[in-house]
Amino acid sequence: MTGGNNSHLLLERAKEMRNNLTEAEKILWLNLKSKALDFKFRQQHLIADFIVDFVCLSKKLVIEVDGGIHDSQQEADAERTKVLNERGFKVIRFNNKEVLNNIDSVLNIIKHELLNADVPPSGARGLVYLQLVLILFSE
Repeated sequence: MTGGNNSHLLLERAKEMRNNLTEAEKILWLNLKSKALDFKFRQQHLIADFIVDFVCLSKKLVIEVDGGIHDSQQEADAERTKVLNERGFKVIRFNNKEVLNNIDSVLNIIKHELLNADVPPSGARGLVYLQLVLILFSE
């Protein structure tokens, strides 16, 4: 768990991040908060020692919007996802380009995950999800 001082710093950082969303995060947040998906989301929310981009707490679904990816960030993201999975959260990731250019497909994937969120996350499920994303975005 986070320490008292560390929690305070993370909460302050989350507040700052809510006021400085990327363009892709802004677009996704506008769609998520409109309740078009019929689920409540929070943005820049603290879970464990991490600030997640978006979360639907009732379905334990975390949505991350990633900028440019490099090897060290992928390793950090994998560790972060592992910790969140261990706490019962399913994590799905989109890159900025996917959100900016294919918001309808992104929302369809999120809706699918919300409706099927009762299945606990696992490595195999993540692979199936990755294949689904590749199929949707390759069309």
